[in-house]
Amino acid sequence: MFTGTTALGINSGGNYADQPCGSTDAQPDRVSFHHPVQDVLNKQDLKVY
Repeated sequence: MFTGTTALGINSGGNYADQPCGSTDAQPDRVSFHHPVQDVLNKQDLKVY
């Protein structure tokens, strides 16, 4: 997931597979799994310069 050229996080799945990418259908049963970029970098002991 990005804002402009800045990476914010990684979407690793959810129950939205039947909808096109970018769908904004806000329904209470929709779930996605988001991991902030910094958490992923820390877990893998990686750094961005």
